[in-house]
Amino acid sequence: MSYDENIGAELVWDGGDEVRIPARLMPRDGATMRADQMQGSARERLGELAGRCCYDSLGTGRSSTEYHSHILQVQNTSVYEHCAFTLEFRRPRHSGSGPFAQDLCRWLFNRPELYVDVDDEFNCARLTMNIRHALEWCGKKPGYQCDPFYESVLQELAGVAPGIRALHRAAVNSPSNVYVGRVVEPRDDHERWISMFLYGSRGMSHEQVRHGDWTAISQRSTRYVDESESAWVEHPLVSEFRREYPNQAFDHDDNSDDNVADAIDRCREVYRSVTSTLQEYLAHRGVDRVTARKQARGAARGYLGNALYTEMIFSASVAQWRWMLKQRLSAAADAEIRVMYSSVLRELRKSRYAESLSDMETRPSPDGIGEVLA
Repeated sequence: MSYDENIGAELVWDGGDEVRIPARLMPRDGATMRADQMQGSARERLGELAGRCCYDSLGTGRSSTEYHSHILQVQNTSVYEHCAFTLEFRRPRHSGSGPFAQDLCRWLFNRPELYVDVDDEFNCARLTMNIRHALEWCGKKPGYQCDPFYESVLQELAGVAPGIRALHRAAVNSPSNVYVGRVVEPRDDHERWISMFLYGSRGMSHEQVRHGDWTAISQRSTRYVDESESAWVEHPLVSEFRREYPNQAFDHDDNSDDNVADAIDRCREVYRSVTSTLQEYLAHRGVDRVTARKQARGAARGYLGNALYTEMIFSASVAQWRWMLKQRLSAAADAEIRVMYSSVLRELRKSRYAESLSDMETRPSPDGIGEVLA
């Protein structure tokens, strides 16, 4: 059975050169894509798309170059956590003795969300990281001497994000002759990253963002985006009940459907009223128009329901996607999450890493809503 069309997932990026733009993020109201947006390398486009998903801004606002410059200026680099890449470091044998792992520990202590694979026999280490790591670890600061290891990381960033690297303007000395890094193709499920576009209710998103390890999350902002006309998502359990008992109302009268619609309309009316009133109030207190609008929407969103539609770019390693699928495609999972993850699995099978998911077969859920892993 098909459920609310506002529940689902779409493949965005699987480590290659293509970044797929979901139709739901395309410019609306007759607007077209702008030639100066979504430009640059695949990872630069992915970071830009993540940010534009947050602010519903594809087709409006800044160009790609201006967008990245702004992100670096305000240091909102969480959008670059989606942009993973793997570096391989080799230590030349003439550089001295000592285990490679020892030096790696010194470099990588207290660095979050890393996957490191060390081979002391071949003086080799592979580090899977993202653009935010590279920018924040390796940026030159007054009085800070960049370690040769990080200089090599920043040097290699030019290979995956030349535009961001140029805008960052961090000085890099000559590449280290002790540890030389190079960008390589991922070789296992911890190094392979896939980005998905997920959409559903805010209730779904509250559950989804709990998966914080080895993931990146950029979600539609209710402070920046006007939600006065946004859809509300019908939970699959409600859809299933309506299908099986079309003539039975929730409150045992003939007006339950009207009551649901009236409740949504009333919430929207309150949202509009509170937003408008608080914007005017803040303006009288000397707050600029943009800030007043953002603050007013942030306050008014409290009157919107948990079923309000939302969307996000969500990235994770294949290993992490497998872990989430095992949790979310289960009979114990919420029905909406289960329906969405059925879509997630179908989309992951379209990626170039589909073979890593070949053992994951599904069967109908015991409650008849969505699927579970067989």
